[in-house]
Amino acid sequence: MNIQLTSTKTLFLKVQPPQDDSIEQEEKFSFDYQVEYPESIKNKFIIVIKSLIEHKSGYHLDTIFLAEFKIDSDINDEFKSSKFPFVNAPAIAYPFFRTFIASTLVNCGLEVMYLPSVNFEAMYKKKKENSV
Repeated sequence: MNIQLTSTKTLFLKVQPPQDDSIEQEEKFSFDYQVEYPESIKNKFIIVIKSLIEHKSGYHLDTIFLAEFKIDSDINDEFKSSKFPFVNAPAIAYPFFRTFIASTLVNCGLEVMYLPSVNFEAMYKKKKENSV
């Protein structure tokens, strides 16, 4: 089976500059993702990444990022229940998301926050446990 990342795009982006430069805040990074299968296209799936960054300098960055994947056959239930769309595909998309965040912050004139590595295997296991 041939699988490829065909595109990445930002669906939503909200940047709020610091309200008060004198107050340092605790740095926070919340991150989640889900897998979506468009009904009209049988050989594509989308990783939807949602994140909220609260930088210690006070700015907030809220975003929804999409990574679209295409496979060389129709997606079946076996593929949907495999680890690939929940572990491997997000791991492929995440570096593109990290680069987007870093370049967006630089272009906004804000201090860059380099996002941490994510253990998608652990996230997958936790999501499976929570859904049972």
